[in-house]
Amino acid sequence: MSGRKTDFEERLTIIEELIRHDVNYNWAVEYHISYQQVYGWYQKYRKSGNDPESLRDRRGKAKPEEKWTEVDRLKAENRLLRAQLEKQEMDCIRKKINRNTQSGGGKGLRYQAIKELNQENGWSISQLCKIADSSRDGYYKWLNRKPSQYHNEQAELLEAIVELEEEHNWTLGYLAMTTQLSFENRLSFTAGLKRITNCMRKHGIRANIRKKKRNRIQRHEEYINDNLLQGQFDRETKNEVWVTDTTEVAYGEHTLHKVRVHVILDLYGRYALSYNISDTETSSAVIETFNRAFTVEPDAQPMIHTDRGSAYCSSMFNDYLASKNCIHSMSHPGHPWENSPIERWWNDFKLIWINKHPRPKTLAELEQLVKGAIEYFNTKRAYTSKNGLTAEQFRNQAA
Repeated sequence: MSGRKTDFEERLTIIEELIRHDVNYNWAVEYHISYQQVYGWYQKYRKSGNDPESLRDRRGKAKPEEKWTEVDRLKAENRLLRAQLEKQEMDCIRKKINRNTQSGGGKGLRYQAIKELNQENGWSISQLCKIADSSRDGYYKWLNRKPSQYHNEQAELLEAIVELEEEHNWTLGYLAMTTQLSFENRLSFTAGLKRITNCMRKHGIRANIRKKKRNRIQRHEEYINDNLLQGQFDRETKNEVWVTDTTEVAYGEHTLHKVRVHVILDLYGRYALSYNISDTETSSAVIETFNRAFTVEPDAQPMIHTDRGSAYCSSMFNDYLASKNCIHSMSHPGHPWENSPIERWWNDFKLIWINKHPRPKTLAELEQLVKGAIEYFNTKRAYTSKNGLTAEQFRNQAA
């Protein structure tokens, strides 16, 4: 855009608006003047120490110096200072709106910030909406909108949560709060754990209880033993060493379910002493598997070799082994070959047996399938490493 002639008063107004618009030279197009003109005027103004006189045209058309009074100069300075203050004020408004909406919530929190700023400082709605990049129409629709049922329920829920926390000295966590609300029937609607948790998190409500400190590394290492077996898998007699592990098996026709299968092998002949099926790998499930093995061999006091799973490192399991006078040996982390006999058994279990049968539809069918696998590998499959005998026949030789 080409430049045009301007007088001192117009240049003063343009620089005043330029300051309000955060020195955005592209804004000058509204006054139909070129970027170069505005840039030149603003640079003169800054270099002169913000002196309005620098905006005056000195090419023979300036106002006579005797007519440029101190009052004129002060008026011009006041206009420019006022523009700077308004810009700073707008920056403060923008920061406050952004601070109120930075945690999310969209337009609702933005409109709430506009409402609060208007009430606290008297700033116009039009100005605040422009800074917040929102429309006045949208703001007034939000302002006059009636609260929804969900909004009323959330307000009721928050009020009930705060009341209960005060009654219980701020000791109720998410689950305890859900239980207490249901017990006291405080709400006119049903609210689950997820909704109550979200409400408490949104408003920063949490139980004021110090968490008990535990040295979990020390407690964990207390029950971690060395690899006492040292890869000596070939044993001379039965019940010298038992190895155990767990693997995941699936069942279900339309919906897939997964469970854990536990097996205990006697290294002499790789004979499967017992098995167990559980939802997860827990100490109780592992102990139940050993109870079944000790039912078969009640007088045995073998060395027990496992990996370092959480169930095998637990105090409950290690106390159980101590009560049976059994020594516990453990593989190193990430060293599955240190428990290779059971790993090889799992490989045969899945490739030779599980993959050759249809997936069980029910848990009862799965249990029959696992029971069949134990019987197959113990009594029907002969191995060259066992002199052509089955695991059961090879084991019976030591009797």
